[in-house]
Amino acid sequence: MKLKLNGGISEFQDDITVAGLLQNLKIESARVAVEVNMNIIKA
Repeated sequence: MKLKLNGGISEFQDDITVAGLLQNLKIESARVAVEVNMNIIKA
């Protein structure tokens, strides 16, 4: 799948989870907000 992240296009496996994506990008999940269709997703 292709995702637009901070203005750039990146490609990832189709079944990747948000947790897997953050791990792949080496981003600490404790300070991350996830938005889907203008709604913040709660953990």
